Parts: sequence; structure tokens; C-alpha cells
Amino acid sequence: MRLRRKTITYKRILDRRFIQDTPNNFIENFINGRKHFYSSSGRSGMLLLIDMLAIKPGEEVLLPAFSPEGLILPFKKKEIRRKYYSLDENLNPDISDIERIIKESDIKLIVVIHYFGLKNNIEGVQNINKKDIPLLEDCAHAFLSKDKMGIYLGMSGDIAFFSFPKFLPVPDGGLFIFNKSTLYSDKPSIHRPGLLMKLAWISGLTSLIFNTIHIKNLWAKPLQIFSVIFYAFHYKLICSLNKPYRISKYSLLSLKRFAYEVIIRRRESNVAYYNSKFDGIQLDTNLPGYFLKESDRKNLQKRLRNKQIESLTYYKRWFYYEKPLNASNAYKPSIILEHLLLPVNEYLNSGDLQRVTETVCKYLNK
Repeated sequence: MRLRRKTITYKRILDRRFIQDTPNNFIENFINGRKHFYSSSGRSGMLLLIDMLAIKPGEEVLLPAFSPEGLILPFKKKEIRRKYYSLDENLNPDISDIERIIKESDIKLIVVIHYFGLKNNIEGVQNINKKDIPLLEDCAHAFLSKDKMGIYLGMSGDIAFFSFPKFLPVPDGGLFIFNKSTLYSDKPSIHRPGLLMKLAWISGLTSLIFNTIHIKNLWAKPLQIFSVIFYAFHYKLICSLNKPYRISKYSLLSLKRFAYEVIIRRRESNVAYYNSKFDGIQLDTNLPGYFLKESDRKNLQKRLRNKQIESLTYYKRWFYYEKPLNASNAYKPSIILEHLLLPVNEYLNSGDLQRVTETVCKYLNK
């Protein structure tokens, strides 16, 4: 979620306003003494978590009907059966459906996803979890998001995991926190990065370089194409990994130097700017994006891309469920179909935001 080549350059990515000269304790305070482990990604860490919870092949886990490939693949690799519970059009869990499945099946793990960084009804799931089944909060898109009481998401379930590259300029990094310490294993089997993992890092970094180079000559389009190719290679490598890997030293050191409070204030300021310009949806989250409601969002997204402005609709293409919930196979939450995410990354300046708003306003007033 960023403006493309013309506005995001390495000079901005290395902006000293968002990086501290000395390490800070933000992440340590966020963990707050709880059992935890780092991994190269959420997908990689999930493989380790399955081993720690002793979930065996053929046993069953319960996932939302709208689940990402990255969540499903680790269970498929471990030959663990997946069951899915229903969601309403706002992606809230159907509590009665979860209760029914828990009664009928021997579920070993329940997963609740905080979609778009917004708090989901995890308390409702906890209330009907009479069998004390481990409850995992998927906070991959909810790092730094808070509920209405000002409490960070990831504090309610037995386990929570976060994905750093979705929020910060690091090549990798997943964090699993255990609110229920008895589920944690003292000797997690996590591997040092091998050749495939290093190739994945290199391909991901190369994709970033090609995508952020500030260039206006004939090489611009080829570099953009190379960026897509290298990212596809990076994603293929990540999906092929069948072992849990450690987070890179670069990411671990970087996480101690980001000026988190400054980043949060800048993103909130950018969201406030959009709120003053659009009649959108104000989200109580630090997710790096702003939701704008537009029923014809596909054409709006095309118009923005023509201006080299990158917007996004989360999960539209790569979210799926393996078995349809009903015969019509119609599962289309309104928040997916009619909302577009505009960039609010801290590296954007006032000129960037103005260009976004001018493009959107011209489209809305067409």
C-alpha cells in the first residue's frame, strides 16, 4: 500500500525521522514478559506452532470460512484436516456455527482472524469454548491495532501471531506470543535459514529494489516487470518451505530501532487528512491504509493506478475456502466488494496525499 516508483524512493525509506539511533524497548514492552518466539514469517511459525501443540496428521482444526492461503498451507503440509465456520457479511464469526462444530468434532485449535486490523468477536468464541480448545488470534494485519478500550489486539486469545513486513520495511519477521504459557514448549525446533530461505530473502529484496527505483526513462517498465517476476519467485519459495525458520538478524535488529510512536502519529495524521476530504469509514486501527467506500471501486482503483498510485483491496484474489458453505458458492462480504484501501504510509508527504485526494475527488465527481 504505497505510491509507486515516482514517490517512494530509498531516500524516503531511510528517512531518519522513523529510525532511532539507539535501540528501544517497544517490542519488549509489547511482549510484556509473555512466552514467545520469532520466525521468518507467520506461515513458517505456524509449522512450529503445530508441533508445539502436538496436532497430529488427520486431526482437525477450525478456521474461518474466509482464510488466507498462508494460514491454510501449513495445515495442508502437516496433513491436518481443516473445518470452516461461517461468517456474516462483516466477517464476524457465526458463534452458533462454531458451537455446533465444536460439539460434533474433536477440534484441536480454533483460529479467529482480526480482518483488516479490526477487532473481531473473539469474546463470543471464548464464551462457547467449553472444551478449553486452544484459541489462536490471527493478528497478521493487526500489529499495533487497538480495541475501543485502547488495548492492543492479541491479548485475549491463548496465542496470537503478528507479521512485521505488512507494517514495517523489513524483509521478514513473524512473532508468536503465548498468553497461555502452558501451551509453550521450552525447546522449540526452529531452523537456521537454509539456501531456499536465503534465496527467498534475496528475491524479495530484489523485488523491492526494482519497485522503488526512481527512474523515468525507458527502463521504468522493464524494472516494474522484473519486480513482479522476482516477487512471484519469492512467494513461490516461501510457500515451498516445509520447516519453521528463524527471523533474519537484520529484521530483528531493525525492530529495535523503529520510532514506533512517531510512525503511529504520522499514520493517524494521514488518516485524519483523508477523513477531512472523504466521507469514508473511520477505522479504529493503525493499519497502513484508509478505507474508502465506493460501489464501483474497480474503476476507481484503475484510475489510481493510471496515476501510479497503489491502492488495495485485501484478500480479493488470494483469500479462499476449500469447500463452499452453501450450494450457491456465494460468499462475498460487502467490505470486500465496496471498499478500497488508500495508502497512509508514514513515508508519504503532503504532496502525495494531495495527489491521491485530487485523483479520487475527480473520479467521484465524474
